[in-house]
Amino acid sequence: MMARRKYQPQRRSAAALLVNETGRYLMQQRDDFAWINYPDFWGSFGGAVEHGERPADALRRELREEIGYEARAITAFTTLRLVMPYAVPRRERIDYFVVPIREADLPGLVLGEGRAFGLFTPEKLVQEPKVAPWDLCAILMHARADALFVAPAPRPPG
Repeated sequence: MMARRKYQPQRRSAAALLVNETGRYLMQQRDDFAWINYPDFWGSFGGAVEHGERPADALRRELREEIGYEARAITAFTTLRLVMPYAVPRRERIDYFVVPIREADLPGLVLGEGRAFGLFTPEKLVQEPKVAPWDLCAILMHARADALFVAPAPRPPG
């Protein structure tokens, strides 16, 4: 009989696919501190969902805290469930939301967390050596949605 695998408590997060009118995504470069996870990596803005908080509300709060942005619209896009392979694995649930942002909004953003922020096309983001792969996955799913999420043609008879 195999022993049950031990996990850290599940972590639930909300993340933004901040996309502008030209199809570029606003990403956060994490701080370069040895004591944080994924130092110096590019990732989506967002963070932990607090007890009793809805994911969309958590994301609005995180966007205010991280860049001083009041989202005009938030639309649920996808949820990823992962097991992070730490020494003691941790289950993650990340709810991704599409959040439109205008190019004209960028000068008013105030970075409250992380080293920097920047706009990336999906093609450029794929080339970045330090990008959170789960965030990249969600961005590619969103950017390629027209090709990925179409109803298949009817199966030919026979």
